[in-house]
Amino acid sequence: MKNKIFAATLGVVIAFSGITSFHSSNALAQQSNQLPNVTMAIVDIQKIMRELSASVSIRAQIDKVRAKFQSELDAKEESLLQTDEELKRQRAILAPEAFEEKRKSFEEEVLGVQRDVQGQNARIEQAIGIATGRIREKVIPILAQIMEERGASVLVDKSQVLVSDKALEVTTTALDRLNKALPDVVVEVAKAE
Repeated sequence: MKNKIFAATLGVVIAFSGITSFHSSNALAQQSNQLPNVTMAIVDIQKIMRELSASVSIRAQIDKVRAKFQSELDAKEESLLQTDEELKRQRAILAPEAFEEKRKSFEEEVLGVQRDVQGQNARIEQAIGIATGRIREKVIPILAQIMEERGASVLVDKSQVLVSDKALEVTTTALDRLNKALPDVVVEVAKAE
């Protein structure tokens, strides 16, 4: 799921970043009413996002953050369960006002844990977005450079192509260059306030 979101985000950015623009052939098309010759290149964005060492690093770092948070959450849940059990035992022996006060306090504590979970999830998503942005900053110029080297005027995601000549594929080249340019991205998840 994380990989799909990651790949989809990058795919949309590439599509809207103008990477599929026509280079100088636009001027030719305006001078003569003929369509420009189009040379295509094909890139498998999903494969890049799945295999890119920086992407693998991001996923590993996020998994570690989530595991740590889940461990903390498990401890809080255990404490809440114990408090709930104690509250149930005390119901018969406490005055109604005292019980109601403890019940409200318990509910506030539960809501606090729920807010913590929501906040942590939001901070993790924000960190993923920032890390993805760092990858995107490298991907677009590298793909543009490969297009220029190949004389391509259009770069298309492989998921949009039914059949093609393997010679049009630039994924391996892009992956190699991206791994050299950006071997790792440090994910920084903001601390809870």
